[in-house]
Amino acid sequence: MLTVCVVACPYRYPDHARRELVTLLCFLSLDRALRCQPLPDLWHLLHCLLEGVQGWKEQLSEHHHSLLAIARLLPDITPRERELRRRLSLCAMAQLLGKAPCAVLSLGAQEELLVLAQLLAQSWPHHLQLPTQHHALQDLDQEACYLSHSLLYLADIVVGTERPQGEQWGHLQQLCTQLERFGSGLREGMGQFYRSQLKNLATVLCIKWQELLE
Repeated sequence: MLTVCVVACPYRYPDHARRELVTLLCFLSLDRALRCQPLPDLWHLLHCLLEGVQGWKEQLSEHHHSLLAIARLLPDITPRERELRRRLSLCAMAQLLGKAPCAVLSLGAQEELLVLAQLLAQSWPHHLQLPTQHHALQDLDQEACYLSHSLLYLADIVVGTERPQGEQWGHLQQLCTQLERFGSGLREGMGQFYRSQLKNLATVLCIKWQELLE
């Protein structure tokens, strides 16, 4: 019903109303009780809302798991929606790394992978700064790997599935080199399965991105 209203009367849904609806729908989708519900209708509604936005800026939440879930939920049917997903993921990475997310919004499309390489270099567990109060060292290490895990998935959304053109090819090659160095430098040990998971993810993404260079 809401989809019909948005399509039939788009002028009644200004940008601020569309942003609030997108945010509400994304957060509702995080409810575990709703995860088994069919998504096509929801994707279609999000598609209609996003297509009508004139000057869209996303208000980011705080937890990296929620940010990743929202970025994944956004549809990628049209070039505009794919660009929105990439830009939202870059904003999320910047915010999680203590940078100004608003600075990412002004980037040109050709600058995205270059900025991603800078953010990815700061996304490894030993670079992340987490609050140390009342946390054991192993708990901090595990939380850092968990955050790094989300950052890698956000980076994969930015890279996308399209073959790079022009200067983008070199930027993607640099990203692959970063992942290779990270995978070979991450130490594993007994009781550190979370480190093995992170290393495996870096390896899988490296192979995936290298296929785009072929």
